[in-house]
Amino acid sequence: MTGKRIKIFCDFDGTIATEDVGDLFFTTFTQGKALPAIQLWESGKIDSREMYLRGMQYLNVSKNQLNDFINARSLDTTFVPFVDFCAANDIPVSILSDGMDLYIKPILERNYLPALNVYCNELHWNGEQKLEINFPYFEHTCGRCANCKGYQIRRLRENDDFIIFVGDGYSDLCGIKEVDLIFAKDSLAAYCDREKIKYLAFENFSNILNWLKLNLTEKNTEVSMSDKADKLWQDVKKGVKDTVTYVTEKTEELTAIGRLKMDIAGIKRKTEKKYNELGRIVYDKLEKEEGLVLDADEDVKKVIEEISSFGKELKGKEKEMEEVGKKEEESTAAAEEKIEESSPETEGKKDSE
Repeated sequence: MTGKRIKIFCDFDGTIATEDVGDLFFTTFTQGKALPAIQLWESGKIDSREMYLRGMQYLNVSKNQLNDFINARSLDTTFVPFVDFCAANDIPVSILSDGMDLYIKPILERNYLPALNVYCNELHWNGEQKLEINFPYFEHTCGRCANCKGYQIRRLRENDDFIIFVGDGYSDLCGIKEVDLIFAKDSLAAYCDREKIKYLAFENFSNILNWLKLNLTEKNTEVSMSDKADKLWQDVKKGVKDTVTYVTEKTEELTAIGRLKMDIAGIKRKTEKKYNELGRIVYDKLEKEEGLVLDADEDVKKVIEEISSFGKELKGKEKEMEEVGKKEEESTAAAEEKIEESSPETEGKKDSE
């Protein structure tokens, strides 16, 4: 036994949860007044602690409203089987979030996952409608996050642990600097592409579960999970070109079509988010202003333009997927023809001629 151990750290909002619950929580219960602070954080002009403090000024939610909100949220349906596999194979899974325990822990409990370690910010009731916020890890801030994931990973890893991180957004940037293997999608994948950081693309936790099964289990062997983890760690570190590395490379590719499908899913999620934002803006303005001309309103026009832009991007990706599909069909046919030509039977026929 080597003692080396795989540890997995996962983001929550947009990764485990199917949507950014934190953004939705603050935009919904501040009637959209938290949006400017969220946008300032996304552009790097303020840290997330300041973003939350600004949003708290407008937060107005009752316990019943919060319960209804939590009950309407959902997790990636493949996350529970992923956690089950990890538990069965002694792979610790922890959640690192720059969001709030007020919604994260109840959502996990509703999905029968209360035993997972969660490291996040805190939001607690002080009375029926009064909420107080706390940042237990802010003293270790990176300058951008209230709960720096890089700090958490440095704190929780042990010597020679093989660390896997799973995420989707900008709050994950510190975390990915501290790990051995990254699974990324959406904004985090785009960042990794720009910065030329190696990662494995994923759409949901079934992709990561399949990767683990391919790399960490072998039929008819008695190799322990720790030994397999050690072999995987050595292969990734040294770049050994063996079967495990080959599988890793194939998983990293996920085929061109697979990647495009994930791009399309990401565009659709962003479009849905903008439709929700548009609905909140329109409702708020119609409630306050009589005779509102929607197509002349600047806020409405801006969101509609963004939705239109996503629509064009979606069409482009769908066309690209169609073209890649044709190329894959052609290359597959060519490969099959080459195999047929080099087969012993074919060679025998040529010799007899």
